[in-house]
Amino acid sequence: MPELLFVYGTLKKGFYNESTIRASNGVLLGEFETIQPYGLYSIGAYPAAWHEGKDNIRGEVYTVADLRRTDWLEGYPDQYTRVKTKVRSRNNTKFTVDAWMYFLNPVFNDKPPQTNLISGGEWKSEDLHYFVGGRES
Repeated sequence: MPELLFVYGTLKKGFYNESTIRASNGVLLGEFETIQPYGLYSIGAYPAAWHEGKDNIRGEVYTVADLRRTDWLEGYPDQYTRVKTKVRSRNNTKFTVDAWMYFLNPVFNDKPPQTNLISGGEWKSEDLHYFVGGRES
């Protein structure tokens, strides 16, 4: 049975992990945002959602055949948890769906990253930072 998946980072169209969505037979439903505010942080080469914050996170919803590939990529259930989250279409705010969303696991991360809060809740290519040899480039 297909699953709905809300993505906000490297799995989005045009980013370097979108092939994982394609390999999961992903079909884009459109651009969506969370109804509840959360925190979104850049933690280097990818973003991380935190369960508390002030912004509606913007992303995309896909139908996928299953979540095995994305679970593996996201380090689920260790680094990230996966939670059903209500999101609304950015084109028609009355259209809402419940979709899976990955959050930093609070068991292993007892507080959000202290730097790199992404204001406005949308991760863009300019938020992408690579770390080379222990230094940001």
